[in-house]
Amino acid sequence: MSFQVISSQIAGDTTIFHIPGSSSLSDSNEPQNKPSTLLIFLPGNPGFIQYYTHYLSLIHEALKPTTDIEVLGISHAGFEPEVGHCDKVFTLKEQVQHKIEIIEQFLNTEKQRDIWIFGHSVGCYIAQRVLSESDKDSKLRQRLKFIGLITPTIVDIHKSAKGVRMHGVSQIVPNFNVYISKLTYLTSMLPGFALDGLVNYVVRNSTILDSFNVTKKFLTNENTVKQCLGLAIEEMREIQDTWEYNFKFMEDFSHVQKWFFFTHPDSWVSLETQKDIETKLVNEHSKHSCIDRDDEIGHSFCIDRSVEFCEITLRRLNALIAEVRVN
Repeated sequence: MSFQVISSQIAGDTTIFHIPGSSSLSDSNEPQNKPSTLLIFLPGNPGFIQYYTHYLSLIHEALKPTTDIEVLGISHAGFEPEVGHCDKVFTLKEQVQHKIEIIEQFLNTEKQRDIWIFGHSVGCYIAQRVLSESDKDSKLRQRLKFIGLITPTIVDIHKSAKGVRMHGVSQIVPNFNVYISKLTYLTSMLPGFALDGLVNYVVRNSTILDSFNVTKKFLTNENTVKQCLGLAIEEMREIQDTWEYNFKFMEDFSHVQKWFFFTHPDSWVSLETQKDIETKLVNEHSKHSCIDRDDEIGHSFCIDRSVEFCEITLRRLNALIAEVRVN
C-alpha cells in the first residue's frame, strides 16, 4: 500500500492512496479464484485522502482473505500541499471530471471485477455525478455493484447547522476564502510545539500519523486552505434543492445496492434533511437501498472513529458479498 502521485490533465499532480489486489502482486502465492473488486473512495472536504488511509487499510485487511480487493482513494483537485503549488480553486464540476479521468486510468484493463464506490460528505455528491456522467456502456457503470454514501451532503446543505453559517458568510463576503487563506502566514510562523498543539486540537489528539501530518501541512499552506473554503462556498451555492437530480439518480441506479449512513447530530446534514432523504429516496427504492445510523460516529469519522466505522462498513459489505454469492 502506498501514496502515489499521478498525472491529471485537469489538475496536474494528484495524490492517490492505492492498495493493489492480490492478483496484481507478482510474488503473490495466494490462489487467484477469489472474487475481484475495485473499491473507489472519494473524500469529503478538506479533500485529502490521507485522512482515510487507516479506515481503507482496515477494510482491505479484513476483506482480502475472501476477496481480491484493490483500493483506490483519490484526493480532490487542489489539495496537494507537497506536490503542487496551484492557486486555482477547482469547482465541483471540475472535481467530478477530475475523478472520472483518474478512475478511467484504473479501469483500462481486461480484468473483470466488481466496482464499489464510496463517498464521504461532499464526496457523495461528486460520486453521484461521476456515475451519472460516465457513459452507460463504461466499465464503471457496467460493473458497479455498490454505492456507499457516508454522511452525504447531497441536498440542502445550506440548511445544516454549519451550512447556515457558511452560507450566510459567503453571501456577505463571496471570496472570504481568499482572505482566510492569508492567515496561513501566521500559522507557518508558529513555533513547532505551538503548531503541533494546534494540529492535535484539530484532529482531536488522533494517533493516526497520516491525519496529523496532512493537517499540519494543510494549516500552513495558503493554496489548500483557499481551495478548501472555496469548495465549501460552492457547496453552499450548488447543493441546495437537488431533489430532481436525486430522484433521477435513484431511478437510474435502482438496480445497484445503495447504502446511506447517517449520524446525529451532524453539523453538515440536518436531521430534517436526513429524514427527507430516507422518505423521498430510500423508502421509494427500498429493494436496493438501506440506511444505517450510529450517533457515536460523528460526521468526520475519519479523524478518530476509523476502527468503529470500519466495523459498521464491513457488516454491510459482508452482507453484499454473501448476497452476490447466493445469487
